[in-house]
Amino acid sequence: MKKLLYLTVAVAALLLTSRVVQAQERISHDVISQIFKDFAEESARHADLWERDLYGAVILIDPESYRIYTNIPDSLGLLTPVGDIYTGQYPQDQIIANTAISWGGTNWAMIMLSSLEGLSRPDRISLMAHELFHVVQRELGFVFMGYNDDNSHLDSMQGRILLKLELEALKKALAA
Repeated sequence: MKKLLYLTVAVAALLLTSRVVQAQERISHDVISQIFKDFAEESARHADLWERDLYGAVILIDPESYRIYTNIPDSLGLLTPVGDIYTGQYPQDQIIANTAISWGGTNWAMIMLSSLEGLSRPDRISLMAHELFHVVQRELGFVFMGYNDDNSHLDSMQGRILLKLELEALKKALAA
């Protein structure tokens, strides 16, 4: 009976350990590094579009484990270098999304690794460019409505009515 109990505990520990390791490293550092290199190359090639290179601080995050991979170190020293990338753990009490964020003293483009799965190289680069654009859009002079870049105007009835009117106008324009 004791042998069966020990065997059950050992198997459970082995399964738990393999799941933790699997959750921590769902993707190899080489693949992450190549994702960053691909975008750096394309970003430099198209720097004339915005009169600057969009390549900047990127967090790739595993939405299940909150494990992060970045292309540069953070300003507060929270990340650990591993080859030419940096890794760490993002706080689990924080919301994750494909967005621009400020974390660890640095402004980042955050991209969930699950969003990159199955994407072709051009589509992956397009998603990264989109998110990195949000990091620099203020510097480029794109400030929504001149005062409100958080969309809180949609919390008001007038804001929602105006949005619905714009959508109806767009629908009619597309149908014409």
